[in-house]
Amino acid sequence: MQDYNNDYNSYLRPDEIQIKDLVGKVFCKPYGPPNSIVVELVDEDDIPFSEQDVQNFYLDVAFCGLKYLYGVNKKPLDLSSDEYFELDQYMRSLGVTIKKYVVTKQNERLDIDPFEYEDKDNILYVGVFIEIL
Repeated sequence: MQDYNNDYNSYLRPDEIQIKDLVGKVFCKPYGPPNSIVVELVDEDDIPFSEQDVQNFYLDVAFCGLKYLYGVNKKPLDLSSDEYFELDQYMRSLGVTIKKYVVTKQNERLDIDPFEYEDKDNILYVGVFIEIL
């Protein structure tokens, strides 16, 4: 494994680094260009992560990154659009982007940014998923 340093194009493996350590190394400096940090998602036996494991891994990284950047009391729904943009730029350096959607009180899923959805009183919840760049 190549050690992470101040240069971009780093290479990391989850079986060799804990999520909290990865977050500390990625979020401690300005974000890099998209795909500048490669995370090889395989287990200790070199078996690739399932799609669900990939989603969970990057959601955990995003959540921990949010706490690292904005404090332990910050909740995802409390992010401003600028904070969300910054968090997403960090995630893009890892080769993924955070996508948001709204579920209305009528249980309708809308692939729309909650910041752009005008009927805030009609939001049941906001969901997120990870998309590979």
